[in-house]
Amino acid sequence: MATTPVTSPALAGVGRAISETGAWLGKTVLGAASRASQQEVFGLAASNTKILLGFILANLVLTVGLISAPVMAVVFGLGTALQAGVPITSVDRTGEAAALGPGLFLCPVQHPVVTQPFGPTTFVGEPIVNGVPFHTGIDLAVPLGQPIVAASSGTVTFAGGQTNAFGLLVGYGQYVTITDTQGRVELYGHMSRLLASVGQVVQAGQQIGQVGSTGFSSGPHVHFEVRVGGHPVNPAPNLRC
Repeated sequence: MATTPVTSPALAGVGRAISETGAWLGKTVLGAASRASQQEVFGLAASNTKILLGFILANLVLTVGLISAPVMAVVFGLGTALQAGVPITSVDRTGEAAALGPGLFLCPVQHPVVTQPFGPTTFVGEPIVNGVPFHTGIDLAVPLGQPIVAASSGTVTFAGGQTNAFGLLVGYGQYVTITDTQGRVELYGHMSRLLASVGQVVQAGQQIGQVGSTGFSSGPHVHFEVRVGGHPVNPAPNLRC
């Protein structure tokens, strides 16, 4: 005997409620999972981006360092490396110095060309005095490696290099200062090799170094400077070259 199902409005309502609740719950769960997945993906992407940026920055710093270091060495101190192989040449000019009158300076190098005198100059980088660039010594140009001798007798008060924060030679480069017997301080700049030491007593005409182009220099020469009472004075009138 066949039976006919009985449909109850109440049961139908319950079924719809269960169905709608299930659909809502499914959407909620899927939505939460999707948001969690997105957060995880975004977090991973952000982490990878940071790593990539860090890698790029590290490579950039390394590249800049590799490029700039040689350039700075060329600008500020390559002269030392190039001059390391300059053969040592020696000379004794003490006899020549003995023939000079009192107060006169023996020329620190033989047969030089004066490439820059003492006084106001157009060269960039010189100290500013009374509003204009001022050269505080006299530049005596001779070939690289030529002997440099003491212009007068005295005691070596400095023998070393003028360097910047990177340890590269700037300014006078490698230089020697001597306080002579009259209290004058003589400075010999841009040497390729130092052949004197602090505290050493030297005689006029005794070798103290070799000509170079270290520090701020445009070519081989010795910068000869004389200071009296801490102030540079023109050595030319008393210099015998």
